[in-house]
Amino acid sequence: QTVSAVSFVVDAGAWGPTSVLGGSNGAWLRAQPFKPGGWYVGAFGGPSSIARYELGAGFSDAGAIPAASAGSLSVTPAGEAILVFQSLAIGSPGIYAAECSQMLVCSTMAIDTDAGLTMSGVESAADGLGNLFAAWLDDAAGQGIKVGGARFVTGAGWGAAEDFFSGATFGSASLSVAASPDGAGVVVWSTGTGQGSGALWARRFRPASGWDVPTAFAMSGQGPRVVLHPDGRALVVSIPSVSIGAYLLPP
Repeated sequence: QTVSAVSFVVDAGAWGPTSVLGGSNGAWLRAQPFKPGGWYVGAFGGPSSIARYELGAGFSDAGAIPAASAGSLSVTPAGEAILVFQSLAIGSPGIYAAECSQMLVCSTMAIDTDAGLTMSGVESAADGLGNLFAAWLDDAAGQGIKVGGARFVTGAGWGAAEDFFSGATFGSASLSVAASPDGAGVVVWSTGTGQGSGALWARRFRPASGWDVPTAFAMSGQGPRVVLHPDGRALVVSIPSVSIGAYLLPP
């Protein structure tokens, strides 16, 4: 897998959300800072890998992960990378996670081996406590398209995968995940066409009570992206029809 060029706009003090840098022939790059001036870069699509980039030192040798068709990259407060990805290359097709040290030594485990791989869509976000929220699109045969999700807890590992939403047929499905420093999380998705008539949905995780019930908050939208404020408010930006819509969800 060859990357011809990668360019960065550098702000050594910025700690932003995961960025999709680009894709070609099924290959996607994701970048996430692990310290000021240092980034992990994950490559998904066919042969897959993770590398470390540091200002002044350049790229490290890549660490290998199983071949993935789509994936996401998050970083814990301890500076370790966690990749969540769809793969056909490990036993049963499904959703897997690779935990990688700063030396790029990775261990891989299954999260959901019942997931289908026709739909590409995996997103994740780490909170400030070292936990991780992950969500994906699952097109299990004969069951329609589902939104699946799981939560990683430091010291305990991955919890059981569960279905957040099921029975939809997607025209242009997409999802987004965000987390706050205190351990809260939110998953937002669009249903495209079919059940929900293209509605935008959200499901929140609150540390005191766990996952709440999925809730539709807009009648139509595509490509939602969400960020979560420390006070619990969630800002969602999407594309309803030909305009751009913004929604502020209360805590």
